Formats: sequence, structure tokens, C-alpha cells
Amino acid sequence: MLFAEAVENNKSLDVSYCRLKETGPCYLHVYPDAIEIRSANKTHKVTLNGLNISCMTCKNLRLVNGSTLSCRFDASYNNATCELI
Repeated sequence: MLFAEAVENNKSLDVSYCRLKETGPCYLHVYPDAIEIRSANKTHKVTLNGLNISCMTCKNLRLVNGSTLSCRFDASYNNATCELI
């Protein structure tokens, strides 16, 4: 499961990814308006319409628990519309 939340006050985008019974390497791809995570078994993608991710480097990457990764990106809004794919 991939979850992305834009935080308007901080001009940032928080991304959490929960790996459920997946093995092998995991690759994070960042685009100006989308985040994609690819593993051996699946591709998870979230597109955030109206969002502009200005920093392609993840800040504060951390392992929340045994299966959830979390990180933050610099981002700004064009509008408040979000669409999950």
C-alpha cells in the first residue's frame, strides 16, 4: 500500500509505503506530480494532480516499523485535487 499526503503548511509531501509479504529490492521513482514504488511483485503509483514536487530527494527516510517506510519531499500545490491510482 502506498499513501501520500500533502502538508500545505510545511510545503511538503509525506509518503508512506507498507510492504506486505513482498520480498526483494524496492525502487522509488519520483516525478513532479507522482510517486511510484516498484518491487519484484508489484508497482504502486500515486498521482497527485496539482502538486509540484520540487525536491526529488527524499528527506527523513525512516523505517516506521518492520514493514513501513516513510519519507518527506519538498512540494507545493497548484490546487487541492488529489487522485489515487
